[in-house]
Amino acid sequence: MHLFGKKREKGTTLILHIGSSTVDSTVIRHWKDGKIEVLAHSRIPTNFLLDVDFQAFWRVVKKSFEISLEKLQENFTGRPDSVVCVFTSPWFISQTKIATIEREEGFLVDEKLFNKLVENEIEIFLRHWQGKMDPLQGKASLIEYKIIKVNLNGYRTQKPLGKTVKSLEAYIYISLGVSEAMEAIKKEVNKIFGRVPIQFHTFPFITFNVLGAVMNTDEGLLFVEIGGEATDVSVVRKNILEETISFRRGKNNLIRKISSEMKTFIEEVPSVLEAYHTEKLNPASMGKINKLVDESMTDWLSLFKESLKMISENFPLPQNILIIGDHIIQHEVTKRIEGNTDLAQYTVFEKPFSITRIRTPVLEDFFSNRKFFDDQKDIFLSLEAIFADRFNNTEEKPTK
Repeated sequence: MHLFGKKREKGTTLILHIGSSTVDSTVIRHWKDGKIEVLAHSRIPTNFLLDVDFQAFWRVVKKSFEISLEKLQENFTGRPDSVVCVFTSPWFISQTKIATIEREEGFLVDEKLFNKLVENEIEIFLRHWQGKMDPLQGKASLIEYKIIKVNLNGYRTQKPLGKTVKSLEAYIYISLGVSEAMEAIKKEVNKIFGRVPIQFHTFPFITFNVLGAVMNTDEGLLFVEIGGEATDVSVVRKNILEETISFRRGKNNLIRKISSEMKTFIEEVPSVLEAYHTEKLNPASMGKINKLVDESMTDWLSLFKESLKMISENFPLPQNILIIGDHIIQHEVTKRIEGNTDLAQYTVFEKPFSITRIRTPVLEDFFSNRKFFDDQKDIFLSLEAIFADRFNNTEEKPTK
């Protein structure tokens, strides 16, 4: 029932990150002392176009995936012991489903009962989304599931098996992905490395698991993951990952805006943004970039507010919020959320969000080669590597 496990013995894991604007391939080594060593890493950008059909979009991403693995092998010539593939938006749909059983006569809670509950919820979720994986319009397949909370006779329990009760309530996190993409990834990995155990996961699920190990989430948390082309907003209440919704805005919207308005090549904009962030531009350029950043962030904030309205319809949101993303976009978004009284209407205390911060230095004690993370400044990779090392179950999960 639980993916939490012991520290891995010495071995290697290939981590594949399938994002909205990049594909990453990373090999890490697990050491018995608990440290993680990054052996090799490659990142290939993708031309993300949501207004094209799925086949055209997938061809672009698939090509970037293949190139990423090719480049990885320039620095890693071995065979990984396991593979963890992580999807970000728009590659998944997820939800925490609540399965309940109530009977007048007591019934035994056993593994067979849980298996049936999980299978039923997965079947219902698949049936609902089959052929409707907007915006990809692909056939849906199970990515992952996890029973994250169980109540027996109204009380939470960590060890439900073997008990006789009259009511059961199980919270089951389920995520679905696109079958074609998952099968193609498996095929390419097997072609290069042979048959290696592979697990698929979603980034919100990984974040939820790792955050529970490095910070206190008992009071609830809203975590916001800002990628290249999309933003995920996830709600954690009472240590349950309840819901994740997405909207189509990310750092690349800002990059394209600056490129267009400043008549600058796309490839040059990240350097311009870094200079702006560190205040190394001349006053005139600082003023121009500041105006474009403000316009882009205003657009992002409008869509973020719409998302908050949607996910707070039934219950107010946790007071604490965590922003995950590129250090520049994280800084700009934090400035606009911290102390924002307009967003206070959605929180449990009707006060502005309390910003919870987590950056790569918070996580770097897990790693033996810290310089890699000083160079990359990549919290996404940090969280994925920690998950692969500490939480991932490399055995194939049964599916119906």
